[in-house]
Amino acid sequence: MRRIILVHGYGATPHLYWFPWLARELEARGHAVIMPTLSEPFRPDLHTWISELQTAIGEFDENTIVVAHSLGNSAVARMLQDASPGVMCRAYIAVAPLILERYGKLFPTFFEKPIDASRLVAHAGKISVLHDPADRWAPISNGKFLQQACGARLIECPGQHHFNNLNSSMPVPEILAAVLEAINTD
Repeated sequence: MRRIILVHGYGATPHLYWFPWLARELEARGHAVIMPTLSEPFRPDLHTWISELQTAIGEFDENTIVVAHSLGNSAVARMLQDASPGVMCRAYIAVAPLILERYGKLFPTFFEKPIDASRLVAHAGKISVLHDPADRWAPISNGKFLQQACGARLIECPGQHHFNNLNSSMPVPEILAAVLEAINTD
C-alpha cells in the first residue's frame, strides 16, 4: 500500500477538478489518500501552506507519492528541497506546475527564492510532469524547467488546459497512469 498525497493549488480545494475522482480510483486499489485543505486558497501564503502540509503529511518516505496541481507545486517543491537529509518520497508528480517566478507579484511568498533543483532531486525518487502545451495559467516553461533541471519526465497532455475542469468526477487518465506507474516502479 502506498500513501498518496493530493495537493490543490490557488483558488481550489480537494473537492474540485479531478481530485475526488483520483482519490476514489486510488482508494479502490487499496492505497491511502490524503487530501489536505490548504487555507486561504484565494490569498495563499507559502509558509502557511507548508506548515499545513507538514501537519497533514508528516515525513515523506519511500511509500509516499505526492501529486500537486498548479501553485500547490510551489509549496511541495520547496518542502522537498528543504527536507531533512535522507528523507525521500517515492515520487513527485507535478500537474500544471506553477513554480517559476512569473507570478511573483501575485504570490510573493511563493517566489521569494527560486527552486533549488539539485536539492529537490535529492528528495524525490522520481519526478513526472503533466502539462498542456497551451496552458495559459502555468506556461509549459514551468514543466520544461523541471524536465531540464531535475530530469523529470514531461508528459504533454493537449486539451487539458490547466487541468481545472470544474466537473469533480471528470477523469484525467494521464494523471492516474502516472501515479500507477510510480506505485509499481521499484
